[in-house]
Amino acid sequence: MGIVLNLYNRLKHREYREAIVAFSYLWTYLGFVNLLFGVSANSVSAWFDPDGTVNLWVPILGIGYGTGNNGVYPLLPMSAQMFTLLCLVLPLAIMTVTSLMGKMDGLVEYLEYSIGMISHTVSYARIFALNTVHLILSSMFVQMLPALIEIPVPPISVLGVEIVPPQVWEHGVLVEPYIPLLGALVGTIVVGILEGLLAFMHTLRLHFVEWFSKFYHAGGTPFRPYAVSRLFTRPVNEPVAQAPLLTN
Repeated sequence: MGIVLNLYNRLKHREYREAIVAFSYLWTYLGFVNLLFGVSANSVSAWFDPDGTVNLWVPILGIGYGTGNNGVYPLLPMSAQMFTLLCLVLPLAIMTVTSLMGKMDGLVEYLEYSIGMISHTVSYARIFALNTVHLILSSMFVQMLPALIEIPVPPISVLGVEIVPPQVWEHGVLVEPYIPLLGALVGTIVVGILEGLLAFMHTLRLHFVEWFSKFYHAGGTPFRPYAVSRLFTRPVNEPVAQAPLLTN
């Protein structure tokens, strides 16, 4: 979404060279993501295989089914090598040439896009880190506090992903999953407070680091805060100026 908004802002301000760079960056990024999910996430050499196949990555639909030809992603009528050339190498070359046309500013912009492609993708690893912290803290309260009441939980699977298995290991013994009431209650309160603080800090980072970089445009217009100026009215408590007395 941020990349699309960046492209929109470039077109809005008639910065056509920068718009071409933004569009080619979006093209490259989508091709890169499709290569990860639609071809292989483990082997880059598979991207350049002239006999390899490529599948169209469909967000959310293929969760739990793996990558590549997983039976869910539709097959595209081209080889993996051709897709890599059209959707990764070609837009990357266009972005490079168009950026260098802007001289030093274009070079800085190109480096920013190149680093951003990696950093924005890797930054989503923080979601994995937060989930890991949530799991560790929750399990700590569950294991340290007595259960008091054990609430049974049925097996749950979503889109092929097993969320709650039929049986879990507890002290080396397979048992049916359950929720210990006291540990779950205390853990939810404490973890909720901590994760609320983390969510607040991450929201600030997203606003000031990532989102503002997409919206800010140095147009040279001085900032003037919104203000209401009265032209034909006056506040109720403001004294009325009296006309001077006329003397003979």
